[in-house]
Amino acid sequence: MGSLFYEAAGVYLGIEGKDAGGTMKRLKIWESRSNYMLNSAAPVTQTVNLLAGDYHFWIAGSGSVALTGGATGTATESSDVSFTLGATVDVIFTITGDVTMFQCEK
Repeated sequence: MGSLFYEAAGVYLGIEGKDAGGTMKRLKIWESRSNYMLNSAAPVTQTVNLLAGDYHFWIAGSGSVALTGGATGTATESSDVSFTLGATVDVIFTITGDVTMFQCEK
């Protein structure tokens, strides 16, 4: 049987418990998100027109993705990029190396 776990502010995050081998596992509950990238499981360099708002971009793989245009930064598997757009703008996502999956979420 699992138990609930919370962040420091007391907000419910998910459920945790041990698997059959005794290893602690967690299932985190996330709010609903929309992905704005095309073909997330077969990434290619692309330009995406994004509306004003807060976004979170992450990748999987040993490569990186550089963001230019209305947002700037470089995402790697261990370093996501969060950004805020004040207006509708084209953001360019340029892949370098082996990227196996990516998402730009709002």
